[in-house]
Amino acid sequence: MKLTALKNQAGKVRIPRNIWILFLIWLGGVICDRIWWSLDEGVPGWDQADYLTGTLNYGAALSRPEWGNGDWWRNLWLLSSKIPPLTYMVAGVLQNFVGVGVEQATIIMSLYSGVLLAAVYGLGWVLFDGNLGLLAAGLCQIIPGLYRLRLDFLLDYPLAAMVTLCFLCVTLWHFSGTSSLQKEAKSIGNTNLPKEGDRWNDNPKWYKSLGLAISCGITFALALLTKQTAVFFLLVPIVWSGTTALFSRHWLRVGQFLLGVWVATWIFMPWYRANWLLIVTSGKRASIDSAIAEGDPPLNTLAAWTFYWEQLPHQLSFPLLVMPLVGLIIYGWHYFRQRQGKSVPHSPLSSYKLDCTNQNPNHHQNTSKSLRWLALFLIASYLLSSVNINKDDRYIIPYLPSLTIILAYGLTRIQSYWWRNLRVATLILTTGLTLINLFPLPGAGIAQIFAPHSQHYPYQGAKYPHTAVIAEIIRTQPYLRSTVAVLPSTPDVNQHNLNYYGAISRREGASQTANFQVYGRQVATNRQYLERDIAALDWFITKTGNQGSVRNIQAEAVNKVETSPDLQLHKTWQLPDGESLKLYHRIQPATIVTPINPPPSQVNPNIELIDVKLPDASPGGVPIPITYTWQGNLQAFHDGVMLLTWRRIDGDSDNSNNLNLDQQQWFHDHSIGMGDIYPRFHGDMYAQVRDRTAMSPPLSIAPGKYTLKATYLHRQTQATYTVKVPNVTIEINPQVPASAAPEPDLASQLRQMAATMPQGISAFENIFAEIGRINQYDPTQDYLQQVLIASQYRLQQQPQNRELAYTVALSNVLLRRVEDAIASLEYVTKIDSQNPFAWGYLAFVHLYNWHPQAAETALKPALELNPHIRELQALSGVAALFQGKFIAAYRGLSGFLTPNS
Repeated sequence: MKLTALKNQAGKVRIPRNIWILFLIWLGGVICDRIWWSLDEGVPGWDQADYLTGTLNYGAALSRPEWGNGDWWRNLWLLSSKIPPLTYMVAGVLQNFVGVGVEQATIIMSLYSGVLLAAVYGLGWVLFDGNLGLLAAGLCQIIPGLYRLRLDFLLDYPLAAMVTLCFLCVTLWHFSGTSSLQKEAKSIGNTNLPKEGDRWNDNPKWYKSLGLAISCGITFALALLTKQTAVFFLLVPIVWSGTTALFSRHWLRVGQFLLGVWVATWIFMPWYRANWLLIVTSGKRASIDSAIAEGDPPLNTLAAWTFYWEQLPHQLSFPLLVMPLVGLIIYGWHYFRQRQGKSVPHSPLSSYKLDCTNQNPNHHQNTSKSLRWLALFLIASYLLSSVNINKDDRYIIPYLPSLTIILAYGLTRIQSYWWRNLRVATLILTTGLTLINLFPLPGAGIAQIFAPHSQHYPYQGAKYPHTAVIAEIIRTQPYLRSTVAVLPSTPDVNQHNLNYYGAISRREGASQTANFQVYGRQVATNRQYLERDIAALDWFITKTGNQGSVRNIQAEAVNKVETSPDLQLHKTWQLPDGESLKLYHRIQPATIVTPINPPPSQVNPNIELIDVKLPDASPGGVPIPITYTWQGNLQAFHDGVMLLTWRRIDGDSDNSNNLNLDQQQWFHDHSIGMGDIYPRFHGDMYAQVRDRTAMSPPLSIAPGKYTLKATYLHRQTQATYTVKVPNVTIEINPQVPASAAPEPDLASQLRQMAATMPQGISAFENIFAEIGRINQYDPTQDYLQQVLIASQYRLQQQPQNRELAYTVALSNVLLRRVEDAIASLEYVTKIDSQNPFAWGYLAFVHLYNWHPQAAETALKPALELNPHIRELQALSGVAALFQGKFIAAYRGLSGFLTPNS
């Protein structure tokens, strides 16, 4: 049968019967899925909620596309640093049309189901026949390994669809122009077949093979943009096809293969290039660390290699495992006896009508090649997946659709009357098991016998309070973006699903889009930072009973939160299991927004600083508590950065001449509300904002009295104006005791870290440890933008200020603005040219951007200044390795890898 629409005698397009059947198979699955989701009242677990949030991020970005803007594309790829973004992008665009929510996002699983079924049907049709392809597609709807994942928002089902689609394209290209599928051409009347071995044939349909090669490249790229593990399933068949063309000297096909590789690279490389370092560094945690934590068997044990084999009864169900196997055994026995010229002994078996009785040699030759091709894919997929030390039954799912073709082949080998009835009974039984496992129907005990561990009911109990928790936070702080620390980590209550519900929270009358007003984050995972974690955030969630997969320190964190004099229990909800969910709030929040409605005559279009509270005196080098009270328009608060300069106003003039500028002033630049002002839906609202924080004058600051100067800097336009401030002073006196103070704001902490960069690798390691901590407090990392904007402006005023130059460079690096980071580090090397670490930082960013020659150039002055710094030697080795200079790479890396004596 041809996969093209046929025309009847009247000239009308007639869709083939098999396509209608395939559509009905897909539609049946869609109806079943939608009923399941309409009944489900549960909340997404860890991974599901994390992926759902990713769809919202991409949906928001793709709702305002700027296709010709390179920065927009870079930011698009950076939205997901570790997980390939294709599923996020598809679901995000879909939700832009149908609204946000779990049920809306899962519609894409029906789309991927259509792709998967079409690809399986295509594989069955190409390798065997259309009827077998239909049966295999039907099996994909009723095997537990696939239907359970079709009802979970994970990446494994989309990956299975894309892997199968790519494998179909590779199969079509691999067999195109070869004798293995010339039966197809003969069957449709094409007698102009290329001769075997004619590698430069003039086949007029060469362009079809070219199109297939391009399709292979596109689908392989899409698979890699779905999940990195696609390579486990597709690497061997792709390499096999390419090497077959190469060794056969089919140069036209070799060229097509290389074109397909180029197309794939062109599509998937932008995301991988932007995120390759995080992908590599997170790989250990995602595989080795997770495997150890979950107790997965090591690779030197038999259990590691039989793990996925043991999952087959759960993934296929016993009827669909046993019946095809029996059919294959009987078929194989008859086939090999026939090949040996032996007759089958008289028995009930001899009355079977077997497919092996076909006397056409081409039939068996083509079937043999098809089976070998499938075996290559399945065995390679199994072995490469087993090499991955982190085991989970869903990680092998992408090979199941192709395995259903083998199952369908086994079910259709025997053509006797009673076997056909038995086959129909098996399909009916398995379909019934599917429904019993998906819905609370009678027969659950029988279903567990024939399809064990496959039950996947929709949750229909009492509703979880997640949306109520988020609504309460927004009701309390309607004008702020809030971050809530989630201490438990269970499948039902964790930082990911509270973060997701915080993103989709909607005010009355708001559009059906994500709002991103409340973020959930997990803190208190490191005892070293426990006190700082609790001091940094205003909202905390705890629960009674089971705390989930959390560390021992979590109990200590819960105790500190529940007994802290600075926090109070805000509200309690009951969970469906009878446990309690508790929401704690800081008694004195860091930021308070109070709407005001002044008379029009008193409205000032500019922001005003109406009050500053701080100690009369403080020593330098310690945090100083300070509270600013601002007044103005909320949108202006959101759009600007305040440049706050504390300047020395007294002291010995002769002594002042001996001090540099950094000893007579310090900066406390940050956004009003610490960047947490949430302007959406507020319109032109006037308010007072009180910020309670701390500032950190340097230890080298000169004693004396200091006063404040404030300047408003617009983030986009860079326009500035002087802000009216009250008359306020503070004395820096090393003799007075320090006052109790909260943690400095994140912008101040970042500036302090940047000041240590000239010290080299030890300082940089500490910087990234601290960045990992404070990023939890600001989920949008807006503090990086605040520091970058303010420091760039100040650097224009003080171009020789080394600390400002390093601050700009560090901000660009952390924002992963590669070109800007290179430019700012090049500027650093001009004003700090005698520091080898400055050149080392520049070389590292060049390597990150895949510019090894530029990195090598930057390292030359660094190694001349100090050739004994091992980290610089390692960078030199990596730069050489990227350029294929293996001897130089060995020299550089050997010194780094050899322990110090």
